[in-house]
Amino acid sequence: FFLVFFSLNINSSISYSISLNKKNKPKIHFQQLAFDFGVIRKNSSYKHRFYFKNIGSAPLIIEDILSANPQARAIFKRAFLIKAGDQGSFDLTFKIANQEGDLIFPFFIQTNENSIA
Repeated sequence: FFLVFFSLNINSSISYSISLNKKNKPKIHFQQLAFDFGVIRKNSSYKHRFYFKNIGSAPLIIEDILSANPQARAIFKRAFLIKAGDQGSFDLTFKIANQEGDLIFPFFIQTNENSIA
């Protein structure tokens, strides 16, 4: 049994010139927040693609996707912009060397979602 879940860490450090106001904000929405990889075997690699949509009314910037586990990483274009109404995705990849059993790898996604007053 393997579960991956997300915690949104909303913080902005990228500067961009888009006219924004309180009514014009990005908002990220994931089709799924967790994925069960099933039985995990030693010395095996795993990959899953997560999809999201910007359901807000302003461009969404994905600044970074971080993991607390060094064996896991997200593959995505850094600081990419998703227009309002558009979809995006990233791949979660990891290789298991010597671990077995229930493993949980949280990921933290940094966006510009909350940086707009």
